[in-house]
Amino acid sequence: MNLDTMQKSATDAYDWLVEHYPNKKVVVIGHSYGSGMAAYLASQKKCAALVLMAAYRDVSDLYNKIIPIFWGPAKVFISNNMKVDQYAKNVVCPTYIIGSTSDKTLSANLQKNVAVHFKQSELRIFDNVHHENYFTQEVVHYIQTKVID
Repeated sequence: MNLDTMQKSATDAYDWLVEHYPNKKVVVIGHSYGSGMAAYLASQKKCAALVLMAAYRDVSDLYNKIIPIFWGPAKVFISNNMKVDQYAKNVVCPTYIIGSTSDKTLSANLQKNVAVHFKQSELRIFDNVHHENYFTQEVVHYIQTKVID
């Protein structure tokens, strides 16, 4: 997989979905690394809403939590960089950015920095949601009531 094939897979899946379910609204959800592809898809296709949990501006935000060397010019060494901050310019649907004060990988502060790139964004920061477990009852309830209903 590379960036081109991931993007093609995402848009192909979207096209299949709207062909088989033409009267349904499409809500795109991405978590962590997947938030990049979700933002890309929402920038290319018509979506009712975009939900990003533990998002990043570009992949260096994530990689730098593992090996903090991808700053400034060193970002050129990242292949398949998903640039959420750039995709955001073409997203026209309402966007919900979800973070947590307990997320030590992609912080609540970073979520604030992500949200400013979207035209229609709502930021929701939870407590006690860890990076690997965003699908808690509280977060799912928020998505159901704010986005789905």
